[in-house]
Amino acid sequence: MRLHGLGYVGLQSTEAGEWKTVGPDVFGMQVGETPDGVTRLRLDSRGYRFALHPGPDNRLLYVGWDAGYAQDLAHAREHLVAQGVEVHEGDADLRSARQVLDLFWFTDPFGVRHEIFTGQHFGDRIFHGTRATTEFNTENGLGHAVFVVPDLQQAVAFWRDVMGFETTDVIKLRVPDTEMWFLRCNERHHCVAFMAIPGLVGLDHVMVESTSMSEVGQAYQAAKRHGLKMQLELGEHYMDRTTSFYARVPGGWTLELGWGAQLTDEQWVTRYFDVSRPGASSEVWGHEFQRETGPAEVVRPVGT
Repeated sequence: MRLHGLGYVGLQSTEAGEWKTVGPDVFGMQVGETPDGVTRLRLDSRGYRFALHPGPDNRLLYVGWDAGYAQDLAHAREHLVAQGVEVHEGDADLRSARQVLDLFWFTDPFGVRHEIFTGQHFGDRIFHGTRATTEFNTENGLGHAVFVVPDLQQAVAFWRDVMGFETTDVIKLRVPDTEMWFLRCNERHHCVAFMAIPGLVGLDHVMVESTSMSEVGQAYQAAKRHGLKMQLELGEHYMDRTTSFYARVPGGWTLELGWGAQLTDEQWVTRYFDVSRPGASSEVWGHEFQRETGPAEVVRPVGT
């Protein structure tokens, strides 16, 4: 089983309408709205990459993974059924809502809904960013998603052994006996990553990648002007060399905007980093953690 990459993310938000301003003014994204009030954010020629559904609270609704071709979708379906995963077919209404040719969905071991699709709708094939430098690198999908899970070993086993992702890197964190695992399904350093917090599950952040460091800097300034709180200030990761910042955005989740992410190749071997040692760091520079930001609202107690 092989997936092309992260395709789209859907969240419920009490502040979905605020993206009509934050999307273009801060991140340079195009904004659209469906007849039922879903705010959609466009980053490239796809019809949308983020869908913000209005609702009474903030929560992750679904994550869409691009299978690429119809035969790959069929193979993924057969593979997951053989692995004992309960698969649900997308009916005509769901396919229309997601603007895809075909899809099925399932829930992971922690209840997060994942949709595997093929044939996402293309717009007018021209992305109209709101700044001259606004252009996103989506060659290997939307970017990556990082999840909080209650059981790290169970998460890694599912995504590695069932979903077929490969382990890129592992970090031992300063919190005793805590690690982060980074896995990929294409050349991106990671398409998904996991960290464990007992009793909690949800979306820590989504990363999207600009083709311009200038754009990252302009968006960082715009985020500050708009009053968005930073979870991590501007900095550069050591592992994948991404220069980025992490902003807490409307809806209680975190968006990382980065540039310069390192790609993997066939010769890549899994690396292990121990940043729990005195003086060790996972950052080349910056990325100061802002504790006052607090936990993301879309990270919730298991079962809620």
